Amino acid sequence: MPGNIKTNPGHFSPDNLPSFLVDVDITKDTVLRAPGGSLIHIPAGTLEAEGDSHVKLVIREALCMSDIIRAGLVTIASDETSNIRQMLSSGGMIDIEVATGQAVRITKAIGISIPASYIDKQMQLYQGSPDKRGNMNWIDPQPLAPNPQFATLDTGKRLFEYNCSPCHAINRPIVGPALAYISRLREKKWLYAYTRNNEAVKRSGDRYAICLYSHGNISMPVFENLTDHELDQLYTYIGNESIRMHLKVPDDNIKKCVDSCSLYHHLKDSLLKAREKLVRGNGQRVTEEIKMPAGYISGDTGKIISKVRPPAYQAVYYQFNIKTFGWYNIDISQQNTEGVKESELIVRLQGAYSQESNIYLVIPSAKVFAEGGPLDAHENEYGFYTGDGRLPLINGVKAFILAMGEKEEKPVFAMTSFITTEKQTLDIEPKTISPEAMNAELRSLDFQGIDMEVKDTKGADALRETTRELEEVEHLKPRNCDCNCGLITDSTATNEPQSGRK
Repeated sequence: MPGNIKTNPGHFSPDNLPSFLVDVDITKDTVLRAPGGSLIHIPAGTLEAEGDSHVKLVIREALCMSDIIRAGLVTIASDETSNIRQMLSSGGMIDIEVATGQAVRITKAIGISIPASYIDKQMQLYQGSPDKRGNMNWIDPQPLAPNPQFATLDTGKRLFEYNCSPCHAINRPIVGPALAYISRLREKKWLYAYTRNNEAVKRSGDRYAICLYSHGNISMPVFENLTDHELDQLYTYIGNESIRMHLKVPDDNIKKCVDSCSLYHHLKDSLLKAREKLVRGNGQRVTEEIKMPAGYISGDTGKIISKVRPPAYQAVYYQFNIKTFGWYNIDISQQNTEGVKESELIVRLQGAYSQESNIYLVIPSAKVFAEGGPLDAHENEYGFYTGDGRLPLINGVKAFILAMGEKEEKPVFAMTSFITTEKQTLDIEPKTISPEAMNAELRSLDFQGIDMEVKDTKGADALRETTRELEEVEHLKPRNCDCNCGLITDSTATNEPQSGRK
């Protein structure tokens, strides 16, 4: 592995994190919610404090990328005796300490839940142990506590494999389209109605369902026996896997065309009716009633919606128990992460402050914060795993190289972004910077990489801004969209429902 790693710069320490001080009555069951969303369950009698009934605890969280970096909490597990070093992907970190001046003992387990954007069952619980250089080393990996969400994902996986996998994959099309983030692309009632009986949704006149069929001309089997609870488990699994596999939220071009064409037709029809009213001197608006499956309200009946905010079905917490105070980290080794490839990443440190700087690799989507060390071959070249620049790396995701240090008690900093590939060499030149500017740069790393909203197309925006002159509407008709799709609904009822799997 790279050698001669510098001591962690003093600007980056757990002391940079805000502390949450709480007074706990140890005779009562207590649930604490930390500012970042972590839950801490302390049953009555869990703590002993030499005759005192109250204990003061100090809690710190490092759940986002900037907090992990500002605290200097590198995601590395090192065994100095065997010289084995693992790069970890963090699911969140928490520190629970006793306030100064108290002697407290834990007699039963404290339950902790860390908020997460997805659940990976291979994650383990590591305990923090500072090394000689001042860096936090993560040791003693243990399995997580039993988690009801694991059972939900297991059931969802079984439902997916039996009902969906013959025709769909999450990350690629098979007979049917890929299902990544499907529960974010359509609202819940529509999705559940379509899964149970897509033929009924098409016969109702739903334009999206009709256009979806016209693109593949393959009817999906019906699944009328799946309960709401089973569908919740199924789509929770699909959503969780979509995030765990670091997939991008796909563009739903059919939905964009349907929305844009609906707005186009809505505006055109309104103008035609207005003109007819002027010509005849009267005229009554006609509203067409479309019958939909029970419990479903379509968004394709003329109502203009500026944004779609579908629910996200995903896991919420990693859960574990602790019996000693200190730092804990939910982690998985990068070698065990899906999509990781043996890669080469070399960073060349340049400029006047190269001797004062530490080099770090940051992958926000996986919460990786790995320190680099000098490589064997050339001066000022750094790697993050072995002495030749090799490392296990997720390819195709956004990552950053940070150079951080201090010179005469002033921060030295540089940051560059890149998309990971199997072989890369990057240059970075650190310079002095104010603490405020450096913190602003670090905060920019706190992103999830997932677009939670489906925005209107340019065609839809243009339609709302038009002068509403009929002759101009045709010029604003969305391009590359079949706006006749779904208008003639009789042809959509020709296919009989099927049974079986998707």
